[in-house]
Amino acid sequence: MKGISSPPSAGLKFSGVVVLDNVAVAGEWEDLDLSPYVGAKVALCYIKVVCNIDGPDNGIYTQPKGEGGLVEDYMGEGGKGNVSVLEGLSQDNWGYIVVSTDSSGIIEMFSNDLAQGWTFKLICFI
Repeated sequence: MKGISSPPSAGLKFSGVVVLDNVAVAGEWEDLDLSPYVGAKVALCYIKVVCNIDGPDNGIYTQPKGEGGLVEDYMGEGGKGNVSVLEGLSQDNWGYIVVSTDSSGIIEMFSNDLAQGWTFKLICFI
């Protein structure tokens, strides 16, 4: 194509690395450092989240580090909406989130179910 030196996907990096494997996620904001995979920079990440926890209403919430307030402000129908959310997951369910890291390559996350059983796989980032 005339005038384009590289395809639009040139900056997209595919990873496939599991960054969390069957772990418990806290009920308060906690850091997940993605900088070993994306670098110490702002990156838009596409992450597959797998739930291996019994029960019908497991949820995971993510955001760039430092973007949020109290956990209670984000849960349920009255949530603030500036987080990437997967709710209503049960065992062997999965979904995908898109979340930006902060300038150090870190996101924050919390879960409404503190049981062990969350797996995060970084599919790609830009």
